[in-house]
Amino acid sequence: MSLIFLTQENGSILGPIAKVLGVILNWLAEFLNIFGIQNTGITLILFTFIVNTLMLPLTIKQYKFQKIQSSLAPELARIQKKYKNKKDEVSMRKQQMETQELYQKYGANPMAGCLPMLITLPILFALYRVVYHIPAYVDLFYNQYTDFADKLISIPDIGNVLKNANIQLSQPLQVGFDQWANYGTNDVVLKNNVVEFLSQLKSADWKTLSDQLGSVIQNPEQLQVIRTSLETTQAAAHNMNSFLGLNVVESVMSTGPISAAAIVPLLAGGLQFLQTKMMPQTDTNPDSPTASTMKTMNYVMPLMSVVFCFMFPIGVGLYWVAGSLYRIVQQLFVNRYMDRINIEDLVKKNVEKQNKKRAKAGLEPLKMEAVSKARTKDIPVVEEKAKVSKKKNEPSDYSRSDVSYKAGSISANARLLNKKNGEKGDK
Repeated sequence: MSLIFLTQENGSILGPIAKVLGVILNWLAEFLNIFGIQNTGITLILFTFIVNTLMLPLTIKQYKFQKIQSSLAPELARIQKKYKNKKDEVSMRKQQMETQELYQKYGANPMAGCLPMLITLPILFALYRVVYHIPAYVDLFYNQYTDFADKLISIPDIGNVLKNANIQLSQPLQVGFDQWANYGTNDVVLKNNVVEFLSQLKSADWKTLSDQLGSVIQNPEQLQVIRTSLETTQAAAHNMNSFLGLNVVESVMSTGPISAAAIVPLLAGGLQFLQTKMMPQTDTNPDSPTASTMKTMNYVMPLMSVVFCFMFPIGVGLYWVAGSLYRIVQQLFVNRYMDRINIEDLVKKNVEKQNKKRAKAGLEPLKMEAVSKARTKDIPVVEEKAKVSKKKNEPSDYSRSDVSYKAGSISANARLLNKKNGEKGDK
């Protein structure tokens, strides 16, 4: 089968990604067929689990960055406060340098948190393309429509016949009805578009189509053959697209104001909200603009999911529900895994990675002694002050706001010495 639907737009980065995801989806459908299962909903749910599992390494990488980000957040906030309202070029350069040195101390790259997202987003967008056009990727589902599609193609001017039926599709066809006359009856492009048209039909649309065909086909025998094929295809499509009594190609709004389908968008929004609550927070400072924005997004995004799932086909909402449910369970295990990771060990590994990159660039390696102290240019002064501080005070845990550091650790030394430097700079 040719994959020529909307995911095959020329020059789009989503096309190749969608093809790979389509291969996985087709393999999964073939595997389920061994057990006699040909169901879009079940296939879609398992497909969601598999794709999210494959993306787990990127997820863990992002959480490791968030863990480091949480540790350096108080120091980053101090730098931002120090240069607050200072818009001159010198101050902005100093802020940039101090911020860069702070990330170097922790062996972190500020772009590391964006990289997993940049990789994930194209995959997610391609996933939506696959979900919207499942028959374009799954041979078993595609073949359910081919017999009836061949009979429709044999009807003269079939493009205008279907256009006059005024059936509303959830997604536009790659080739519009007006252009169907440009293709021959054996052209695979025409057949694929007819299949895609049929795959989007809702329960009421099949009767509308039957009535429309009855108005244009004058030969009773031909009409009987086509209507028999229509009923067979409709029954197969119903069994294939029915999941817990819901038709996955229909939207919630099309099922009526009060329907069991309304539980899908409500679940999608609720599970997404629960998922955001389980995610580690990188910035807990209530005065931080970033924290305020993230808090707003944690409420806005679930609400948007509810709205979109009311408008989109139920299959898309089912994908969101399955994805959120999987990520909630995944989050429980990831959180436990991240809790066992020592921040000092994580910083050490990051510094080692940074040193390998610096060695390739011909730069001096970062030393753990330097990393555990403040800016390298102030190390002698800082060490002297630190010794005086140790004589006057017993070793204790340094704390600020809701973040605590173990005495003598890298984070504690960096926190204390940055504080000293800040006091010196303020003077």
